[in-house]
Amino acid sequence: MQKVIQRTAMAKRQAARKAQKIAELDKAFDKRQNRKELQQIKSMTNKTIVDARKRRREDWLLGPLAPRRDVGEWREKYATIDSRRIQLPAADPDTKLELAPFAQGDRVVMLKGRDKGKIGEVSEFDDESQTVRVKGLNVADLHVPEYMRENEGDASPIRTVELKVPISDVRLVWTLRDSRTGQRRDVILNEVVRKKTGVDKNGNDLYTRFVPGTNITLPYPKYETPPKEDQASDTLRILSEEQTFIPTLLRPPMPPSVLDELRNKYSYFRDRHDPEWVEKKLSEDEAERQKELWAKKMITPLKELHARQRAENRAKGRQPLPNEALAKIGEFVAAHKAAKRAAMAQS
Repeated sequence: MQKVIQRTAMAKRQAARKAQKIAELDKAFDKRQNRKELQQIKSMTNKTIVDARKRRREDWLLGPLAPRRDVGEWREKYATIDSRRIQLPAADPDTKLELAPFAQGDRVVMLKGRDKGKIGEVSEFDDESQTVRVKGLNVADLHVPEYMRENEGDASPIRTVELKVPISDVRLVWTLRDSRTGQRRDVILNEVVRKKTGVDKNGNDLYTRFVPGTNITLPYPKYETPPKEDQASDTLRILSEEQTFIPTLLRPPMPPSVLDELRNKYSYFRDRHDPEWVEKKLSEDEAERQKELWAKKMITPLKELHARQRAENRAKGRQPLPNEALAKIGEFVAAHKAAKRAAMAQS
């Protein structure tokens, strides 16, 4: 039985190491894929900018003879961006912020792009990609393919959308009172500190933002969750609260065979076994011990002599070396030193 316990523990450790290795490989693969997707989006954006500059210069050089570009296949797609630019990959988990510095309803200022310096309200915060959407800022025209328009009510091929902005390209704007003039004015905050301030009724931690080095709080905007509407497919409350199981002390709540359904009966990871199987393993262990005892009792005359000699040597203890052995050791050491000196003299 002890071998079974050791085998189960070893199998669990091996499975844990294997799962950890697989998780690390998956994490590295996801990071490579995200970097590759982000690089493709950046290359696509740069190519769009370069092409637009070339077309602008060509229009300036040709003047009235400049060709029309919003014809043919570009009739609906001209001056629009690729839909792949709005599908940003997930952020790097190693640099991802645990607590979001922004929330829906915050006022932020743009630090990069054509809307640099403008202030807008956050309409969406994507925690997975660590980006925000700002109302009315970083707007672009998006071309919607025909197959996507068939399932939607809006048949317009061009739609104006607000592109996502990395949180590193925006800063929080808050109205603070000036200590000298006493007037309230907008202040751009380069850094925000988030601290735990309590626990709600459900046991979840509550956090509040602070201005670094001060006690000025920056509460998150209140977001009201819209009320849920009942649907025809919803389960009735009376059915979900109906008691279908009555516990009793006369029998266990579940049959013992449910363990075989949850875990294979012959699995290496199984901790609980049938009493008959455990009794069988214990009887096998007892038979092995009896066999070892019988083997110890069956001692030949030679084994008996060796056992007696070992007992006598243990009784005598450690004996000093005889003079002959000490002399031999001295001769060997002297010869070794002489050979070493001769080698040094030749070199």
